[in-house]
Amino acid sequence: MEYKYIIFDCFGTLVSDDEINIKGKLLREKLSETENLVFVAHWRDWHRNSYLLEKFIGDIADTGLFNDEKIALIKDRVTIESLSLYEEVLPTLRSLKEKGYKLAILSNAPPSVKELYKNKKDLNVLIEEVFWSCDLGCGKPEKQIFKVVIDSLKCKADEVLYVGDSYENDYLGAKNAGIDSILIDRQKRFNLKNSIEDLSELIDLV
Repeated sequence: MEYKYIIFDCFGTLVSDDEINIKGKLLREKLSETENLVFVAHWRDWHRNSYLLEKFIGDIADTGLFNDEKIALIKDRVTIESLSLYEEVLPTLRSLKEKGYKLAILSNAPPSVKELYKNKKDLNVLIEEVFWSCDLGCGKPEKQIFKVVIDSLKCKADEVLYVGDSYENDYLGAKNAGIDSILIDRQKRFNLKNSIEDLSELIDLV
């Protein structure tokens, strides 16, 4: 089947998440098991709802579990000031556009990321449609979010290829929704047939 759309995850796929991962590791080490569970629950809720960072931090503080130092660490962890693309991203997307594919983004992300994306003109000029979990009220790997996107694009599941760096959220999430998927495995953590280590490898696969 010839694909009409190639849909990409954002962080770890198009946008480097190295700094986010470093901050995340530090935060996990500082928080207790209970605190980590509470943080993740609020984090997931924030990614499925369109409210501001201030409310997210306020909700965290209102639990009474976190001292000022940990709240500051949490705020630092979730604050994203810029989007840094992997160096192969723009040339790869341009090549895919030249081959006739329509390109889209589907990402689990809080509202703050949307403004950063709008300012990333070199990227968004190449993208037809963008879907953020915070606008859709659901997130990957739920089947619902993939169905919403397919319906919005007015195409069939087998006309779409999904590319992402999370085995559970992206690779399996898309497959469970009936969508072909490719895992971008930059760290070579998985031994999958449908995986690539660099986004540019996608050009010869489609």
